[in-house]
Parts: sequence; structure tokens; C-alpha cells
Amino acid sequence: MIAKPNNQPSSVSEFMRNIPENAFLSRINDLINFDDFRSMLDAYYKQSVRCAYDPVVLFKMLLFQRWYNLSDRRVVAECMNRISFRRFLNLDICDDLPDDTTLVRFRDRIGKNVF
Repeated sequence: MIAKPNNQPSSVSEFMRNIPENAFLSRINDLINFDDFRSMLDAYYKQSVRCAYDPVVLFKMLLFQRWYNLSDRRVVAECMNRISFRRFLNLDICDDLPDDTTLVRFRDRIGKNVF
């Protein structure tokens, strides 16, 4: 089953909305429609194999790695702890994140030359 963000607002979501945004990440979200990448990323998964997490979330996590020079484990930890990262990923504070092994497999699947 694919893990999808919970679209129901929570008190934590309300709290997160009141925290100032990261200007860089906010600007990137304004400039790029990441949903346009979805069909390209979905193409890396055959009919019988489905990504357990939203491929756009995994793609954005790989971007974090490049932008902030983070290891696989560190990017997962930062996404757990930084509200600005969760906001960029369109995840609520309560939503599950992929682990570092999932991130490695995703990167291998789309090709090491991309990142």
C-alpha cells in the first residue's frame, strides 16, 4: 500500500502554519511544480512493483541531500526534525517518512547519474 499524506488538518498542522517558512524552500516550491515529475518518477516502477512512498517525496529528499550535503541517514533525521523540510515535502508532522534504505533504493532505481 502506498503511504499518502493525511489531508485532514490537525492541531499540529495549524501550529506548523504559524511557523515562518524557509525562504529558499518556499521559493523553490513557487518556481517548480513537482507534480510534473510524478509521471517520470512513476515510470521507474513496473506494474508489479509500487513505491511504498510518494516518489516526489523521495525525489525532494534527494534534493535536500545535494543542497545541504547530507548523508542518507542524516537527510531522514533532518526531515524528521525540521518543520521547513516537512513543509517542503508536503508532509504533516505525524506523517511517516521513508528510511535511509528506501532512499538508497530509490536513488539506485532512478540512476546514480541523476544525483
